[in-house]
Amino acid sequence: MTGATLPRHLHAVPSQSAESTNGQLILTAGEKDSRLAALALRHHAQLLSIPHRLLGARLNHAVLYTRAEWLIFPFQGAAVPSAWQPIFSQLDTHLLDAAMIGIPQPTLTERLLQRFLPPTTPVPPYLAVTRTWLEKIGGFDAELDLAAPSDLLQRLMACPTRIKALDVDLHRRRKTNVHRLDDENNDINPTPPPPTQLPS
Repeated sequence: MTGATLPRHLHAVPSQSAESTNGQLILTAGEKDSRLAALALRHHAQLLSIPHRLLGARLNHAVLYTRAEWLIFPFQGAAVPSAWQPIFSQLDTHLLDAAMIGIPQPTLTERLLQRFLPPTTPVPPYLAVTRTWLEKIGGFDAELDLAAPSDLLQRLMACPTRIKALDVDLHRRRKTNVHRLDDENNDINPTPPPPTQLPS
């Protein structure tokens, strides 16, 4: 993930100092960038500057710097902080090899068509893959740049991968109580009482 959405995305990722996660946050860059270095420091992330490498090669390089079993790659959008706990609770290596986070589950017909037709599955906001399975299919294609995520997803879909779409709400925020000014219990312009009838 690059561009203006990166700071918002980093703000949503659980802090490395939080007790609820033992994860590691890694950023990659094609060249040295003081702004990106400042962001990495602020969010307790490790920054890897890998010049003259395409996106696929940079992502493979980042994988080497962590021994985590689940690897989560952000591709678009940014989840709110409250969305992460439901996501983490569903990443079970005994049940899944990969998870497409933020999109509906494809039907069986769509899965089968992936093996015979050109790619049609959209790249999800986040893709989670176990290290074991990522190594099994050879990682990202180091010769691809922006097409590397889509290529990896198509290879996952074409294999007998235990892959599931986690259709979690990435953008829902905690509701707040809003009091209307014309609420019957807090009306600044109450209806005046009817005029008093004087006896004739």
